[in-house]
Amino acid sequence: MLNKIAITALSRFFNALLSFAIVAIAARIFGAEGYGTIVLLILGITFIQLVNNFVGGSALVYLVPRERVGHLFLLSYVWALIVAVIGANLLFLFKLIPSEFQRETMLLSLTSSWASINMMIILGRERIKLYNILSVLQTLLIFCSILYFVFILKHNSIDYYIYALYIAYLSTFLISLISIRTDIIINDISTIGNSIKPILQYGGLIQLANILQFFNYRLSYYLLEKFSGKSELGEFAIGVQLAEGIWILAKSVALVQYARLSNEPDNPEYAKNTTLIFLKLTVSGTLIMLAVLLALPQSVFTWIFGADFTNVKSVIFILSPGILALAACNILSHYFSGTGRPGFNTVSSAIGFAVVIISGFILIPGLGIVGAGLATTLSHLSVFIYQAYWFKKISKSTFKEITFTALDLKKMVKELKAILPDNKSTPETNL
Repeated sequence: MLNKIAITALSRFFNALLSFAIVAIAARIFGAEGYGTIVLLILGITFIQLVNNFVGGSALVYLVPRERVGHLFLLSYVWALIVAVIGANLLFLFKLIPSEFQRETMLLSLTSSWASINMMIILGRERIKLYNILSVLQTLLIFCSILYFVFILKHNSIDYYIYALYIAYLSTFLISLISIRTDIIINDISTIGNSIKPILQYGGLIQLANILQFFNYRLSYYLLEKFSGKSELGEFAIGVQLAEGIWILAKSVALVQYARLSNEPDNPEYAKNTTLIFLKLTVSGTLIMLAVLLALPQSVFTWIFGADFTNVKSVIFILSPGILALAACNILSHYFSGTGRPGFNTVSSAIGFAVVIISGFILIPGLGIVGAGLATTLSHLSVFIYQAYWFKKISKSTFKEITFTALDLKKMVKELKAILPDNKSTPETNL
């Protein structure tokens, strides 16, 4: 399991570097206002995929070992098509996406959703290495395509950023589809209705939590664009993405944790101990990375992203407590999902949503970027407080077990030695 965590963390780190380069190029080429337009487009695609994930999302990881994969696959694909068509038109109707990119929002969200379904099936089979390769490949293709369009062909239109997304999403979709072809056995279609109930019962709760959490992350974007314009949105988004990049470790650990707990049912002590050690590792590592990021002067960010981005470090500073809290929440929420308790994530996300919408309308109109950062941080902290309380109660953990000690450090060092190059364990080969 530690090998999988190490590989996942490395792939996430490489992905983060590529994403950082993509953001830097886009910010310099399109400026704060142009980057704000890209942010709204990506938000639209992300929201449609979140609705798609009611059927074809992370619940598949939990259901793949338990249900007929062919039925899950078919239901998820049909749902994704319906959601993409209806979702893009509704977002256009409510003016939540740039009006000139309605068709692109629909097609990109559909392709992205289908690729995501394939990758959830891969993850459900615990093929972590393949999942990581495909994740990196998608970001790498976006990066290389943008480099080609901008520096070779000398195009600086947002249209070419969209072409890069098409190339990456389509490639990931096709490769992942080929990779799961032996899993997709669709027979006795008359019983496909039997798979609907567990998908909606489990996936519905998870995805409702994810949608609410999406608004916890991004409602401030819409409010900031409404009250302050695309330019301030573009600048705020850069700071948020840099701060959230620190979640590399948390997301890497949580990914493996979720797949492992989903395949270890009826073992509450294992789930508790695994979650505690991962929680301590995640919070410690996140704190170190956050300190490094905050140590950088504002001039570094202006040099990288351009003269339009003068408040990036202020955004990161305001978001810091929330970023640390949500790193811990990554582990706690996957504990609830992996042990079949997604309802706790739904409630915690609802609490965070209520906090961000109330504080956002109060703080953002008068304080702009600062208000958006404060509203987001308050939301993340409220989610953490709720999840920490219920984890402690359900797992019967004591404060001593939750507190990071010198003994925990020794355990981590001992276990992490297993992933060094001289490790003799058999490498993963199930590509």
